[in-house]
Amino acid sequence: MIAPRLLLDNMFAWIKAWDRKTPFFLFANVLSPHFPWTLPIGFLPRGDGFNLKYLLNYDLLTLKKQWEFNSGKRQVTDTHRRVWHTLYDASIRHVDSEIGRFVEQLRQLAGWEETILIVTSDHGEMMGDYRGIVGHVLSLHDNLIHVPLIIRHPDYLSGLTVEGVVQTLDLYPSLLEWAGVPTGRVPSSQLQRPPLSKSISAANDPSGYAFAEEDYTDSYDIIGKLLQVNPAADPNQYPRQQIAVHSASHKYIWYNDRPGELFDLGSDPLEEHNLMDGSISTDLPFVQELQGALETWRANLELFPPQQVDGNGAIDPVMLEHLRALGYMP
Repeated sequence: MIAPRLLLDNMFAWIKAWDRKTPFFLFANVLSPHFPWTLPIGFLPRGDGFNLKYLLNYDLLTLKKQWEFNSGKRQVTDTHRRVWHTLYDASIRHVDSEIGRFVEQLRQLAGWEETILIVTSDHGEMMGDYRGIVGHVLSLHDNLIHVPLIIRHPDYLSGLTVEGVVQTLDLYPSLLEWAGVPTGRVPSSQLQRPPLSKSISAANDPSGYAFAEEDYTDSYDIIGKLLQVNPAADPNQYPRQQIAVHSASHKYIWYNDRPGELFDLGSDPLEEHNLMDGSISTDLPFVQELQGALETWRANLELFPPQQVDGNGAIDPVMLEHLRALGYMP
């Protein structure tokens, strides 16, 4: 895992050496907010229930044993939660500091006025606070799917807040539009979400929907992995399929094997009180709206055309271990 400063310094050196005449696209994936959360000690708090001796306890420094926690083989303690939250928050502060330093460097270069800069994340982290889930699997809770999205664009006002609901898939058509890329040869399946310019042009309009999905029915057998770790685990504890539809005010989650859930995000941002309470009734306010949005989305969803996979290809063992360490492979 490359340290944020080294990664961003290398990125800045590349930009600085560019000829300044040809537009370019550059992407950096800063992984340090993932466990095991290695960061400069100066970002760690003193006091507030955090003891530096915790840094000597490997069990408290990593979520790598998430399968044991999620299968019920081990229990998440208050100490686990406190230490995990402290290290996670400190790691985010560290990355925020390094990104700020990187942006200040960029501001000194010619061409900054025409630069588009996007800061976002692929997911959050579950640390045992919600239904005891650890890692970034098994849930569509907002702790996991509600991520930052900050855009610096020369054509938009600084400090503008967009009230509409968007999602990270919207970035792809947005970048094509902002770069002036013709979309005639882009598969329609990749342009099903609107570009962010639509939401930005109506910044005070809290409309729109965002969708998130987890499906363990045909490829990623997490339930099987949990049973492998703990044969006594309940195979029905977690759904194999779930889809969330998120409006500005409410969130509805559909499950394939149990009643859905509805949350009022204004009065219940932590999603602790299911308004459906086990009921399958559609008479509750917002249920019909969100269910209808979900059905429309699924009916109109155009899948990417399948690609033939080279049967001779194999994942490098080192890369496979990295994927497992990050929680992407069981």
